[in-house]
Amino acid sequence: MIRFTRIAALLGPPLALATAALLLAPGRGRAQDTQPDSSVARQAFPGTHFPSASGVEPAAISPATIGPAAIDSAGEDPALLLHQRLRQAERDHLVRVGVWGMANAAAGTAMALAVDRGERPTVHAFGIQTAGWGVVNTGIAAAGLLFGGRGDPPSTPGEALRSESHWGQILVLNQGLNVGYAMTGVGLWVASGRGLRNGDEVRGHAQAVIVQGLGLFVLDGVAWLGHRERMRTLREWFDRAEAAVSPEGGIEVRLRPKQRPLPGERHGDGGSAARRPLKK
Repeated sequence: MIRFTRIAALLGPPLALATAALLLAPGRGRAQDTQPDSSVARQAFPGTHFPSASGVEPAAISPATIGPAAIDSAGEDPALLLHQRLRQAERDHLVRVGVWGMANAAAGTAMALAVDRGERPTVHAFGIQTAGWGVVNTGIAAAGLLFGGRGDPPSTPGEALRSESHWGQILVLNQGLNVGYAMTGVGLWVASGRGLRNGDEVRGHAQAVIVQGLGLFVLDGVAWLGHRERMRTLREWFDRAEAAVSPEGGIEVRLRPKQRPLPGERHGDGGSAARRPLKK
């Protein structure tokens, strides 16, 4: 039992490595054919027929489509712009994880060196466990920043949307792991009070695992909130998109202007406008 508890107390940082490959993978381009076509319009309006045409031009969108400061000028490829937004969000998340990791590595090392293991075993174990998590998280963040996001960008807005959805799924998976880390720490803390010979050390490891699980839960939660906002913007973009044949014979995706409800109208279920009589 004692040997098993010691091993379990040190399993936290290696478990975090399981997310490294996921952090490096999201958003990689899956396009095999970079020639844009009317699939952009079909993705905006599933089930609607759009005439095919030769010499298709990349889809054009308005500067106000994908959030403030997301587009500098009109006429850029929307798939590339969506891809850039996701890449920037992933980099920001990795930077936050890296800062968290470096802070924990430094604080944990200082704590472990500042106290005597025999006199204060709980504090010493807390420092060792914290430093280990810090090193692992710093390595994951550094690897993601150096090697992540090197794939080709998606060629259509639909592929960009799938990349964003994939990123959200990874964040949800990470949140599940974070809860698991914290619960593992709680279990170790409970076990440390059951007469273990090294119960004080196990308690320190358990407390550190709980702190790391909660800290990563907050970081991934911040990233997930950003993902949710981008998905809302994407859904709005697809709802307002409409296809048209350009003068050159290509397919363009344009945005309808936002419409405000007329006086006496309200939005019913499904976004449809329901008229109610005006008061005289």
